[in-house]
Amino acid sequence: MLRARSNLSHISWCRSLIALALCGMLAACATAPETARPHKIPKSAEQQGAPEQQVVQRHHAGPGEPIKVGILLPLSGRNATVGQNLLEAAEMALYDIGDDRLVLVPGDTGDTPGQTATATQELLDKGVEVILGPLFSANVSTAAPIANAEGVNLIAFSNSRDVAAPGAYLMGFLPGAEVKRIVDFARGHGLKRFAALIPNSDYGNLVLQEFQKAVTADGGHLEKIEIYPRDTQGLDDYVRRLADYDRREKLLNQDKADLRSYGDDDLAHDALTDLAGRETLGDVDFDAVFIPEGGIVLRALAPLLPYYDIDPEHVKLLGTGLWDDTNVSREPAMIGGWFAAPEPAAAKIFSQRFTKTFGAAPPRIASLAYDAMALAATLSKDPPEKRFSMAAITDPNGFKGVDGVIRFNADGTSDRGLAVLQVEKAGFDVISPAPHSFLTAEGRPDALDEPEISRQAAK
Repeated sequence: MLRARSNLSHISWCRSLIALALCGMLAACATAPETARPHKIPKSAEQQGAPEQQVVQRHHAGPGEPIKVGILLPLSGRNATVGQNLLEAAEMALYDIGDDRLVLVPGDTGDTPGQTATATQELLDKGVEVILGPLFSANVSTAAPIANAEGVNLIAFSNSRDVAAPGAYLMGFLPGAEVKRIVDFARGHGLKRFAALIPNSDYGNLVLQEFQKAVTADGGHLEKIEIYPRDTQGLDDYVRRLADYDRREKLLNQDKADLRSYGDDDLAHDALTDLAGRETLGDVDFDAVFIPEGGIVLRALAPLLPYYDIDPEHVKLLGTGLWDDTNVSREPAMIGGWFAAPEPAAAKIFSQRFTKTFGAAPPRIASLAYDAMALAATLSKDPPEKRFSMAAITDPNGFKGVDGVIRFNADGTSDRGLAVLQVEKAGFDVISPAPHSFLTAEGRPDALDEPEISRQAAK
């Protein structure tokens, strides 16, 4: 992961880091071994022969000493598979970077808070200077106070804003950023009236709050909201209400009855013929439907929209990064829909390399672990007393990785540069590129509101 500095004296350093870390996916994939590497790339603490030690006072590795980076993941229990995949992604980044001073030390959060607490303390006792992870918000809540009490910061993979805090920085894709990006884009293309289908869950509640805020901030209007249960049963009723289907069907039947009352009148007969293939009369009172859903539930919801006369030709479907799934393109009703997510090119190369290395495709979030490890490598170049500090992590110029540019805020949240993608039959097209930098044309750190400004500043 490249730290995007504006200081010109760092240009050559940045280029070399790109070659070693990030562009290991873009360029070095040509030199990657054709056969899969061993399940454990030889870079972990155990394989480096790092001794177990009880740390009584936090210190930073000096010249010639190994710099230990902890990683907390569910390596056992019900989420062990995804945890192992993220560990492999971090190991792959470490292999690409090729810095022998860096040592990755894994800790297993298991399924319980007690396991998380024990694993966190074990990493601290081994002398780690920063901790990557954990994955889930509950684990972050447990691990952060323990690590912070000994002066160690977390770069966590959770996307729950509730656990963000100074010392616990979230690398997960925060829903608020995705929602704002897609609403801003929709408003910029003339869409004013919005409706939403929201899952009845903690995620759904959070996304709805962000959606309401984004719509009203942009001068739009939120016309309708339907909140559905977390299963695929009974979804028809929620979509039917959103479409105002019963009223519109009644209007159609009334119109047909009125026309029939004219008997053999030719004009009435022609009008009836025009209505023959319709199921409702009148349009819905919104221009776009926001559906922050993925997987099986999204594929169950999507065909119900045209079924209840919400025409995707006239009503734009909007979504979040949960749409970043190849199965979405297989649903005809989703074609033409827009969603916000990182640009897919680098993530695709990462996925291909991961698959070649470990024999199976990674989960989408595996790139978070790769980027986190590359970020740790970047920060490790700083002087011992500064590396992995709050000031270093919250560099306002941000960092760049597989999933684009990201910067961490003092409160633990993060900003990301996101693209807008359109669903097509063959996959996704980038219709609004992600910004490449957090710099304005004047060279000052700023928000990611205009990709062209960011690209100009990056040149």
